[in-house]
Amino acid sequence: MNSIPLTFDEQLTNCTILGGTEQPKNIKYPISVLLLGRNSGNFKEQSLNVLVNSGFENIITIENPKDNFRLESIVKKFPQVKFVVPSEKLSIGGMINLGMSECRSEFLLVIWDDLIIKNQIFNDLLFNKILATNCACFCPVFTNSILQNIPVQMKPKIEKGIFEIEPSQVLYDNTPTLFPYDFVGVYNKQKFVNLGGFDISIKSTYWQNLDFSIRTWLWGEKIITSPIFRFAYEISEPILDSTVDNSYFRFYLKNIAPVYKVNYGYIPISYFFQFHRRSALSFSNALKEFKIVRKWVAKNAFHFKLDIKTLTQKWDEK
Repeated sequence: MNSIPLTFDEQLTNCTILGGTEQPKNIKYPISVLLLGRNSGNFKEQSLNVLVNSGFENIITIENPKDNFRLESIVKKFPQVKFVVPSEKLSIGGMINLGMSECRSEFLLVIWDDLIIKNQIFNDLLFNKILATNCACFCPVFTNSILQNIPVQMKPKIEKGIFEIEPSQVLYDNTPTLFPYDFVGVYNKQKFVNLGGFDISIKSTYWQNLDFSIRTWLWGEKIITSPIFRFAYEISEPILDSTVDNSYFRFYLKNIAPVYKVNYGYIPISYFFQFHRRSALSFSNALKEFKIVRKWVAKNAFHFKLDIKTLTQKWDEK
């Protein structure tokens, strides 16, 4: 039950940086790309071949420190790419925080190397759409390896007092979504910094993503998805593991428990007993976690613009 970082770069790990000695050619957009690896580099080279010629300002990859035996040769092949090797294995949110710290552009596109990345994946129409929406994250839609659409619009709902998420197909342009599917999207760097980035104290991939994303909405920003922005998976799409664990309890306290009053958010102290019953933690551990998160909410009280109940009630008005 460790403390919660207040800024995205508060707990960045040490890393080694290789490459990045040349600028990509024909830069067209103030966007950097963070390419994350999921399959031991099987698709990395073909992805990088496309990215270095797609008009992006910089290309960054985060390398697994225990799985970079081919790194020397690939660094020489792609001098335009900055290869970041952390001293320890990171969560996905931790990798994005680290990538954002190396990003010198206004925007950062986060993608995976098992996505089919085609030539001219970006264009003026898409970039202008992102500027017009002024959102914290602009997300794509996806198809799986047999070209079936994946439901990636996530809607919040409260059923019998329980917070739930309802996935659906994206049918319209500029559709609000609760969180970016698979973390993929174009992140506005300044908004990301203002939101504090991903909370690396939350270990679960699913709850880490949801924590950042619901905070985005509760703090007055938005996440948008659009069918004009599209990727397909080379192999299988990821499985979203929403297992209720200690990560969920921290997510719950940070995002579901706060109440908005006039112009600030807070967690009523009376909520502790309800949290203790639901968490199955011992009394002392539940109290310690409650105090940690209540302190974090108090420090960020005036960032809140609404609470989860209001967000859910007004979702269909967005």
